[in-house]
Amino acid sequence: MKLSKIQLIDKINIFKEKFHLKGGEVTDFKFYPKIGKGENYWIVTQSYELFGEIENFFYMISDDTGVVIQTMNGHGINPHLGVQIEDEALRKEWEDFDEEEFNKKNTLPKENPKSDKPKGDWSVLIRR
Repeated sequence: MKLSKIQLIDKINIFKEKFHLKGGEVTDFKFYPKIGKGENYWIVTQSYELFGEIENFFYMISDDTGVVIQTMNGHGINPHLGVQIEDEALRKEWEDFDEEEFNKKNTLPKENPKSDKPKGDWSVLIRR
């Protein structure tokens, strides 16, 4: 085993920061040795509360490279990693996605505070 539990937690925190994930408590570490041509890896379980229920989230982390290989929620869904995307250009776009940059480009401008629209009731429109 190359990675310590502290290093695994650091890898998870970096991953969570990248994908803007909420916190949770790491509750379990399991090491799986290499089988055939595979690699040594860890399954790290993180528990969190959702709508009053305790849910689990799983991280598969390579012991050889320290990379998060796979993620999975308690329903078997991998909601965060772009490695599922087979199209190379689409995967690159996913990996390079910057949420702050996206929000800057896709935010509507605020209304002009000095609007030419009259304020008040209809009497402001009546000429005297």
